[in-house]
Amino acid sequence: MASADRLDPPFRLRSRELAGAATVAAFLAAAFLAPIFSRLGYWGIEDWDYWAAHHEAARLTLLGFAQVPQWNPWICGGTDIAAHPGSRVFALSAPLFLWLGATLAMKLEILLHAIVGQLGLYAAGREIGLDRISAWLAPIVYFLGSFYALPVSAGIIWYTTLAFLPWAFLFFARALRGDLRAVFAASACLVSMFLGGGVYPLAISMLFLGLYASLSARTQGSGRAAALLAALGASTLALGAVRVLPAIEYMREFPREPEQPTGFSLQGLGVGLFSRDQRLEVAVTHFPEFRPGEFLRGISADFDDLGMYVGPVVAALFLIGVLARGRAHWKLVALGALFLALSFGDRLPFGPFQLLRELPVFSAMRYAERYRFVWLMCGLLIAGAGLQWLRAELRRRLGSSRGDALAVCLLGLILADQFLVTRPIHRAAFPIPPMPQRAFPEFRQIVGLPNYDDRGFLAKPYGRMLVYGSHSAHYPAFLRNAGFVACYESANVPRGAVPFRSARYRGEVHLRGTSGSVSTLLWSPNRLRYRVRGATGGRLVVNQNFDPHWYALDGRAVSSEEGLLSVAIGPDDGEIELRYARRSLLVGLFISLAACAGVTFLVRRIGAPVRPSA
Repeated sequence: MASADRLDPPFRLRSRELAGAATVAAFLAAAFLAPIFSRLGYWGIEDWDYWAAHHEAARLTLLGFAQVPQWNPWICGGTDIAAHPGSRVFALSAPLFLWLGATLAMKLEILLHAIVGQLGLYAAGREIGLDRISAWLAPIVYFLGSFYALPVSAGIIWYTTLAFLPWAFLFFARALRGDLRAVFAASACLVSMFLGGGVYPLAISMLFLGLYASLSARTQGSGRAAALLAALGASTLALGAVRVLPAIEYMREFPREPEQPTGFSLQGLGVGLFSRDQRLEVAVTHFPEFRPGEFLRGISADFDDLGMYVGPVVAALFLIGVLARGRAHWKLVALGALFLALSFGDRLPFGPFQLLRELPVFSAMRYAERYRFVWLMCGLLIAGAGLQWLRAELRRRLGSSRGDALAVCLLGLILADQFLVTRPIHRAAFPIPPMPQRAFPEFRQIVGLPNYDDRGFLAKPYGRMLVYGSHSAHYPAFLRNAGFVACYESANVPRGAVPFRSARYRGEVHLRGTSGSVSTLLWSPNRLRYRVRGATGGRLVVNQNFDPHWYALDGRAVSSEEGLLSVAIGPDDGEIELRYARRSLLVGLFISLAACAGVTFLVRRIGAPVRPSA
């Protein structure tokens, strides 16, 4: 096998092969994910409700009010929809949501990213020297197995952005081998990941690529590796500035500091890797209690962050790959071991997790189990190398045709095993029939709505046994044209809005400190215009959370009145208009556009790398 550091590996992926691989990936993804399309209009479970409400709010803001989605009055009494680190407003799949709506678009997004991810991991396998058969092992298990199926079926839709991880690795590896233009392609992949809400995948991927560059310094030179890593980071920040700058500002305003212990136990790791029952309820059936502190037993996350079935055959191929090809792929072996240690989290009291958690972004990560993004990919690529070695041995002992046939049969066995394991996951993914809601004629704030499942709204709060229901009810509230005050939101967003049934409720807009009247001339997410008739000086109060990025069109100060939007008014005031805009979003947009132009110029200026002759 060729060295992993050569510029032109012996198995260079050609366009014809890439087209054929894309066809195979599309066929496999369609076969595996077909159950989620059996009932097109049905709603999803767990976090699906949260993301459906966000997407529909953005869709209505853009199509209904002709405004850039920024402020979301329907969530938590009002919060920023674009600056949130997990925002998906600018995702590459956003046109799907605008065209089709959240329910169908989310299902298509799951399918399309499964295809893109398979193709990327196949290409990455070919890039490191795997043959056309062995290179399919990693894509099958990673993007068709329970690792991908569980979180996306539970509505954690940003998991789809992992489709860009193998592409980022592929292009950055090429950059390290001499193709300088590829560093910008890797940056584009990382930016696409972040635009899709993958803030944790982005952070973990950057860590992985940074460590990979450090290990590559042995052959490429420390200066070259450091320069390429700096170029990757700078171009990623510049190209993604439209999301990066608002997200940094948002995280400073609403810091998130998870306190619960986290990480795999040996029991959780074993169940996740080898139990053929990978349904979401395994968190209850196999782990009757959350036991986050023990190293040997327990669980500290739901099963959608633990399940990643590989099975004994893939595990055996991994061991063969380490023993037979570990020297050729030593960087993947080393990084896989490091990220595995990170995924044990607090269960290793003196492990690397505690050091990394002191850094920004990593400090806000709830589950150390998500470091499996990297070590699972590394392990599966090594398992592919094990399959390649086994194929070569079979060809040597039994002849080329028989050896190839047995290798294909083994890969087919792995594929069939993954299909049988993930089929129940996809069948249970979207079980809730649409729940039509009667909309209020005008927007109003409500406390909230009960969670729901396929039987409708629940009479009492759910417990751990409710697996196939919602974790919130933002989407039905949105359909009612209502703001959801008692919301499900991980960020520490202040909630000052008053529900209309509260004794403190005085309307969605009212006057304080003066008599008179106020009427709404324009209500929209980012713009509010009122006609005011006040007898004396007082304050106009809007029943939405105060945010410092609101401003009055005439320049008067917007301030907080018991956590609500408020401006001072006088007896001579007539119309008052409030608008919402983050300056960091506009600045970030200009930087991103300038970076796109700059990268285009550099790519053309650098040109294609000169390859050594065969």
